[in-house]
Amino acid sequence: MKPIPIIVCGKSAHVAVGVKEGIRPAYEADQIEALHVVQSVEAGVRDIPPLLEESPPSKEWANLGTQEYGKKVAAVIAGGGYNDAAFEQLRKACDGKSSIPWLRHDISKDIDPRQPRPIEYGEQIAKKIVQCLQGLEKDKKMDKDGVYWF
Repeated sequence: MKPIPIIVCGKSAHVAVGVKEGIRPAYEADQIEALHVVQSVEAGVRDIPPLLEESPPSKEWANLGTQEYGKKVAAVIAGGGYNDAAFEQLRKACDGKSSIPWLRHDISKDIDPRQPRPIEYGEQIAKKIVQCLQGLEKDKKMDKDGVYWF
């Protein structure tokens, strides 16, 4: 089976790397791959729209994702560092570019935002992302625009 390419929006590099590593063994035979990792709203506004159109972003910026561009992105995942305004800014920049799910992390469910994140935090978040994506796949919502909390 082919890997399922996603875009991960995470402001913390160590959490984003943990998410990237944690999603790899998902979906049994399938894999989820972090095609591109966005670490700021500005980078997301710049990079996500071309990725949704299966075009590579500018090569002048380093990226933590697999960078195997030219694939149809299956979902955009936003971590807890993106508040409502930042998330809406990302969505607005991508308006009309695709019909895929956008996942948001509900940080109120798992950690005090004032506390530092443990090293395994990214992998814990990856499990929640995988569960959410599996639920969307089961409900046949992977090709429908919408916002879903994990």
